[in-house]
Amino acid sequence: MYLKMKDCEEPLPEEGPDPESRWGLIFDGAVNAYGNGIGAVIITPKGTHIPFSTRLLFDCTNNIAEYEACIMGIEEAIDLRIKVLDIYGDSALVINQIKGEWETRHQGLIPYKDYARRLLTFFNKVELHHIPREENQMADALATLSSMFEVSRWNDMPRISIRRLERPAHVFAIEEVVDNKPWFHDIKQCVDKLEAEMLMNEVHEGSFGTHSNGHAMAKKMLRAGYYWMTMESDCCKHVRICHKCQIYADKIHVPPTLLNVLSSPWPFSMWGIDMIGMIEPKASNGHRFILVAIDYFTKWVEAASYVNVTRQVVVKFIKNQLICWYGVPSRIITDNGSNLNNKMMKELCDDFKIEHHNSSPYRPKMNGAVEAANKNIKKIVQKMVVTYKDWHEMLPFALHGLLAGGAAAGIAPAWRRLAGRDEDSSLVHPRDEP
Repeated sequence: MYLKMKDCEEPLPEEGPDPESRWGLIFDGAVNAYGNGIGAVIITPKGTHIPFSTRLLFDCTNNIAEYEACIMGIEEAIDLRIKVLDIYGDSALVINQIKGEWETRHQGLIPYKDYARRLLTFFNKVELHHIPREENQMADALATLSSMFEVSRWNDMPRISIRRLERPAHVFAIEEVVDNKPWFHDIKQCVDKLEAEMLMNEVHEGSFGTHSNGHAMAKKMLRAGYYWMTMESDCCKHVRICHKCQIYADKIHVPPTLLNVLSSPWPFSMWGIDMIGMIEPKASNGHRFILVAIDYFTKWVEAASYVNVTRQVVVKFIKNQLICWYGVPSRIITDNGSNLNNKMMKELCDDFKIEHHNSSPYRPKMNGAVEAANKNIKKIVQKMVVTYKDWHEMLPFALHGLLAGGAAAGIAPAWRRLAGRDEDSSLVHPRDEP
C-alpha cells in the first residue's frame, strides 16, 4: 500500500494535450533508515515541472522502489492523456530491463517489469534513457523527502512550506541577558561608509594600530562604542587588502600538537625571559636585541631593546623592569643561554630567594609562552615600521597594542585580566578629530 500526493489535476476524458507534443518523465526511489519513498517529475513541452511524491508503507529493496517510482510516473502520464513520452532514470537495471536489453532474474522484479511494459502500450511513442544521478537531483530529493514523512493510512499528508530569502539578514533576534546595567550603557554610535573606512584605518594601522585580524578589529571598535551592520565582514575584507598583513602573515606548516598548560599560582609569581635577535638592520640608535619577559598568570609582557644582551643587561632588566615594578617573583624560567645562566644571575636569585629554572636542554624553545610573545611582538613591529631602522621607536607602541588587544594570550586582553576593566579607548571619531 502506498499514499500519494499529487500536484496537478487530471484532464477530462475529452481533454488533453496535443498528441504530437513531447513530454518528459524523471523518476527515482529512496530506501533509507527513515523509510521508503519514491518521486517522479513530469516535464511539459514548455519546461514546466509537475512533481509527484509517494511514501511506501511496505518494506522493499532499492530496485523495487525504482520500479515503483517509474510505474507511478507512467500512470500519472497516462492520466494526463500524454501520448509521446521520454522516460529518464538513474537506475540502469530498471531502464534496461524495461527496454528488454537485460534479463530479469529476480523473481520479485518480474511482475514489475511486465506491468511497466503493459503500461507503455498506452503511448504512441516512448523512449527510455539512463542518466547519471547528478542529473536526477529533483526526483531524488522528492523520494528522499517522502521517505522521511510520518504519514497515516488515511493520507494525512503534512504541508511543505519552503521560504526563499533574497537578501542576507544582518539583524538576528537574541535572547535578553540580564546584566544589571542601565539600558543606555551599550548604545553604539552608528557610522556611515566613509566614517567606517576611517575608523578601520585608524584601528588597523593608526598610532596604536597592531595590524590585528578582522574579528579583533571589530571587537575593539565595539568596545570603543562604534557599530555598523557589516562591521565584522568589512574588517575582514580590510585586512585582506592590507599589504603588510599579507607579507608578514603567519606561515602555518607545522601540524597541531597538544597544548601543555603551565599554570602559575598568582599574578607576577612566575616570569619567562627570552630575547629576540640579532635584528638586521640594526636600529638607528644601534640596538640589535630585544629582551622579553612574560608573566605566566596574566600574560603581561615587558620588553626593552639593547645593543647587546650581556649578563649585566639581563640582571639590570630583572631588577628594574620586573622586581621594582611587580615585586619579587618566586620563579624565573629561561633557556640555556650563557647570558641567562651565569654567576651574576645566580647571585641575584640567591639574594631575592628566586628559583631559576631552565627549559629542556634538548629543546631550548620549550619556553612556549615567551616564544609566543616574541612572535607577536615581531609580527606587530614588522607591520608598524616605516624605515626599518625605526623599530626601536615602534616597540613601545607594539607592546601597548599587544597588551590592550589580547594577542599574547589569545583570550581577553591582558589589561582587562590585570585591572578588571578595559583600557581607556584611544579611538576618536573622525568628526571629533581636531
